[in-house]
Amino acid sequence: MKRIIITFTSLYLGFFSTFSYGQAVYSNKNIEIYPIGKDIFLLKETLQWTANIIALRGDDGILLMDTGFEEASNDLLDAIKYLDSDVKTIIYTHPHMDHVGGGEALGEGLEIIAHRNSMNEIPAGNNKTIAIDKYYTFIFSGMEVNCIPSEHGHSQGDIVIHVPERKIAFLGDLYLSESFPLLRYGQKATVQNAIANLKAIVEELPEDTRLFSGHGKETNLFDLSEYIKMLEETNSIVKTAIDRGMTLNEMKESDLLIDYGQWDQFFSFITKETWIEDIYNSY
Repeated sequence: MKRIIITFTSLYLGFFSTFSYGQAVYSNKNIEIYPIGKDIFLLKETLQWTANIIALRGDDGILLMDTGFEEASNDLLDAIKYLDSDVKTIIYTHPHMDHVGGGEALGEGLEIIAHRNSMNEIPAGNNKTIAIDKYYTFIFSGMEVNCIPSEHGHSQGDIVIHVPERKIAFLGDLYLSESFPLLRYGQKATVQNAIANLKAIVEELPEDTRLFSGHGKETNLFDLSEYIKMLEETNSIVKTAIDRGMTLNEMKESDLLIDYGQWDQFFSFITKETWIEDIYNSY
């Protein structure tokens, strides 16, 4: 779906972007389960920092989106028992430890979907694997599931998962809804790619889609559009400083992004200074 402007509906929703999905219906040491729609659940993992996992339950079993930390895998298994169904398919948004660590504990007989660039870092075992680098659609429990791949916006290969019938999309760490991005430039991630990939998602998703990121709160397309604007503004500020001959240390010491402090409060390791460095390393 192409979108030229943000409509009044999106603007209206933007004022209510901190959605409430009620109390947890289950919790253990490291995981809380929140229903976020019919047979779809947000599993919040709290081992080191809050990481989000999405579970879609249906007649085919459970479709799991990411698996969290390895250290919390037993808690993940207990949470799945509460959902009273077996995991049949796992889609990994990207290959980082806080998103793939619980995979091995889920055993065999599964279908594993990941970006082609990331598959060699995915704990797939002897399971069936589907490596994608193009738009991929399949049916799970009678529902269409769209996998939208992109490259070098956070990791070497990311997937956004869209379930149109449930009006939900899971963006992994391509979009950190309460934080500056974290660009793995060792995996060729750049600010330019991050912006382009997120703009493509805004164009792709229907206006009323609820957005869940790998970490942080639920948001919507208005919030994502504002986030992209922040990325473009901060990129321009740092690029201007580069063109003026400022060194990386000078940029950090001058508090170049002082007006964007709200975005370095969520993680202790993602700050204005790390974002300056990520932008700097993109040029």
